[in-house]
Amino acid sequence: MQNNKVLKDVRYALRLRNKKLEKIFELGDIRISEDEIEKLLSKDKTREFLNCNNKYLHGFLNGLIKYYRGDGTEEMRRKRTRFVRITKINANNLVLKKIKVALSLRNEDVADIFKLGEIDITNSELNGIFRNERSRIYRKCGDKYLRKFLKGLIVYKRGNLTEEK
Repeated sequence: MQNNKVLKDVRYALRLRNKKLEKIFELGDIRISEDEIEKLLSKDKTREFLNCNNKYLHGFLNGLIKYYRGDGTEEMRRKRTRFVRITKINANNLVLKKIKVALSLRNEDVADIFKLGEIDITNSELNGIFRNERSRIYRKCGDKYLRKFLKGLIVYKRGNLTEEK
């Protein structure tokens, strides 16, 4: 799934303004201006469009974790230094894991969010998505699952938007 779309959906679901986005990027060790944020959030057909690469997206998600959960203790920071290589195979899984951690969601909450996104997911499928990719029960999170999760996250955080109209 396109990283810009993930960024836009998370921003919308959590009601984050550009100033707050700038702060979150900074917490994720990404220096970015408000002008660059505007370009990341612009439509992809415009000249101002700036593609959100994996470094920006995962910096944003790491900052989101720090923003909602704090930086943690020194011991926790040392454990976090383990480098996880972002590939096409695990990119969506990492996005899901980081959102789950940032918002302190339990597996039941994640399953409910998927349900709001119109996907029924079993516990074993969910466990497979959150496993290390070397695990024998690892399950790749496809674009459809991530898209439906983000759709469900919007409903979970903002309420059913069709009922308000």
